[in-house]
Amino acid sequence: MVNLGEMLDGKFKVLTILEADVDSFTLEALRVSDERAVIVRLLKPAAAAHKVISERFKSEANKLQLLVHHNVPRCTQVAITESGQPYAVLAYFRGYNLRQILNEESSLRIERAINIACQICAALTGAHRLGIVEHNLSPRNIYLSKVHNGLEVVRMPGVGFVETPPALGDTFMHGTQNLVQNDSIVYKSPEACLGRDLDERATVYSIGCLLYELLTGSVPFLGPTALETGNRHLKETALLLEDVRPDLRFPAPLQEILSKALHKESSERYSTILEMQHALKTIEVVDTPAVWVRPRRVHRDFKSPLPGHVSGQWNLISSAGTGIRKVSTSGTVGNQILWMCVLGCFAVLAIINAGNFLWLVPLLTAVLVRIIMYMVSASHFRGPVVSRQNEAKLSEKQLTK
Repeated sequence: MVNLGEMLDGKFKVLTILEADVDSFTLEALRVSDERAVIVRLLKPAAAAHKVISERFKSEANKLQLLVHHNVPRCTQVAITESGQPYAVLAYFRGYNLRQILNEESSLRIERAINIACQICAALTGAHRLGIVEHNLSPRNIYLSKVHNGLEVVRMPGVGFVETPPALGDTFMHGTQNLVQNDSIVYKSPEACLGRDLDERATVYSIGCLLYELLTGSVPFLGPTALETGNRHLKETALLLEDVRPDLRFPAPLQEILSKALHKESSERYSTILEMQHALKTIEVVDTPAVWVRPRRVHRDFKSPLPGHVSGQWNLISSAGTGIRKVSTSGTVGNQILWMCVLGCFAVLAIINAGNFLWLVPLLTAVLVRIIMYMVSASHFRGPVVSRQNEAKLSEKQLTK
């Protein structure tokens, strides 16, 4: 176990444990020599004692030193501690874990999800060109950083690092420690579940599973155990996006891309990750539907395949094409002018004949009729809208994330 403030190999002071996987730790540390923050990927003692895992960790880390990509933190050093634990030093970055974001938001806007998927495709394409095959794609190994212009940049510090698959007896329902730390079986391709040799098409399938969750808040295949989840990858077909989220409208090409990426036969998928990325970039999301804001879930441990309960609150992402009914102003200007003239005439007559209270009767009647018509119109067009105060709070929350 790594403790905060502990010295690692006499060179790095542990500041934060970003992630604790089955075989390794992802740490935020301070390099003592120049007092600069770095990211350290450290293999656990049990995994380091396994020769195959240890050698593969060092091999993948050495390959990462050759990878220069803005979505993958640069690997600057590969070494071994005195206790025999290999570790890799990566360039420092700040960001939010994608699993934490999904726990809070459940699903993401279509444009945002596609943008994240495209950046993941770009990072993994660069890794594959160096012979680095991603075996462990999962939201907990993906981070989002904000750059100076407000854009979201994907950071993937765990690209290529090996991880032990969950044991057959591990169950999602009981949330054993191994599955809490390793949910990659949820994103495994059918051939990966069978232990076959993998190529880019297997990674295309994993990206499809991840994008499916980003869009719907639910993974395409999930069983009560790791074995059952693997069987569903082999036999079942993923539900359509609209069937999982009937409250959203998805572009037709997006469903076609996911259906191709999640095909059981690897020969029917995109042959390369780059090909899938190009397909995603062609999607134009003109009208973004309003997205349900779901209750915040403290911890997502895959205990249930359901995406969660839906609340009645709306998050107004875009005013265009949201399906929210609005009062049309066309054709109402004349009516407003007419009512103003009528009320004005009654008011003038009431002033001229101030001593005759009979003129107040039609004036009050006209005002009452106008109020009733307004209330009927408002109730007819009342839709699931957000007050300006709530809308401002939601916008501020999105910006802070």
